[in-house]
Amino acid sequence: MRMFGSYAWQHLTGLSYVTEKSDVDLLLDIATSAEWRDFLSQNIALPASPHIDLEIAFGGDASINWREYLGPTDDLLIKSNLRVWLERKNRLSSLLAT
Repeated sequence: MRMFGSYAWQHLTGLSYVTEKSDVDLLLDIATSAEWRDFLSQNIALPASPHIDLEIAFGGDASINWREYLGPTDDLLIKSNLRVWLERKNRLSSLLAT
């Protein structure tokens, strides 16, 4: 897992980026369907405070927001380097190597 956002910038630069409204931005790379199944089996819930945003990158490119995944809708916004699209939650493993 890697950190990005204001906490990462503050750590890297020594400058003041973090405020009382800052959240902790984390990025998790998942490369295979087996890793995705293992991650899902952990039943990870994010705390409300401190606010943590977890982005999951599939195969190094397409990513989702974990809080959105935990939400009630069946479709998720997928962001990649080339495009943005909606995908069904149950089809996310199609973004991964087997």
